[in-house]
Amino acid sequence: VQIKDISITIPARLKAKEAKNKTWEIHTFFSRKIIFRVSFAQGDKRNVERIVKNDLRIDNLPKTEEFYFSKLCFVKRIKQPPDSFYFINHKNKVNRYVFVFAQNGIIYYIDFFAYSTFSNFKTLFDNAITSIEINNNPLFKNKSAIKSELEDVCTETYYILCQSEKVIILGIPSTIGILILLIFFINTKNMGKLPDNIATLGIIPVYSEEDIDTIYKLFTKRQWFLTALIIEDKGLHVFYRKKEMLFLKRDEIKTKIKQGKSIFGKYIEVNVTKKDLKKSPLSLKYSLYNKFTLRLYSKKTDKIITLITT
Repeated sequence: VQIKDISITIPARLKAKEAKNKTWEIHTFFSRKIIFRVSFAQGDKRNVERIVKNDLRIDNLPKTEEFYFSKLCFVKRIKQPPDSFYFINHKNKVNRYVFVFAQNGIIYYIDFFAYSTFSNFKTLFDNAITSIEINNNPLFKNKSAIKSELEDVCTETYYILCQSEKVIILGIPSTIGILILLIFFINTKNMGKLPDNIATLGIIPVYSEEDIDTIYKLFTKRQWFLTALIIEDKGLHVFYRKKEMLFLKRDEIKTKIKQGKSIFGKYIEVNVTKKDLKKSPLSLKYSLYNKFTLRLYSKKTDKIITLITT
């Protein structure tokens, strides 16, 4: 579009509003999702910095560029034309892109409102300002240089103010995956571990094992967790999160334990009641069932059976 002495390429399919003419002459172009404005006022480069300060409520503007995280804005001085500014600020879920400069006693204020932080909107704005001509003379003699100067803005704002759609599409599943793994790690940490100092419990192990896959049936579903065990002369100790979950004396083992095999491998099946359990998963502790069958898939099932039955 040509507006007086300035020519600028604006995003396609934008409708023009009637120009407002007070202190600023404002030409507005809009669609449902974006607003693009070209504004003029009398002034010179000395007024430009004051305008940016007032816009962003910043007392001291950067010598080159800076991201003000508390204000969610990024400000960059542009070398050509001298004392011009490019900034982005985010407020009320809207990104506002601004380029302001002075030329021939006129301040030009170009701004763009987008209801998204996707970088394709930034690209639209960057293409618009690099297309500017004043009196048929390009504002930027080297368009590729200014585009290169602006292309790192997303990185410099840590992708808070703008991000690629590909980053979002690929990043969200990755982030969810990492969170799932983190939750799993936190949830299983120390789950199938023995106490740090077994000697303080007065136990002299004949055999011990950690991180044993343990499964029990709850309603129609099978629940999984990890346990650890110790065999001693007195009987069998089963631990959950370093706390004793179950202790079976030698004379109880024959009636409450048996060996079995499933598609997951050999297991030791332990039949217990809620009264037998000490420390246990919450789903077991608050279950409506009174009797449980725990299956411990040990790495040494045959050895354990031998030790506890002889």
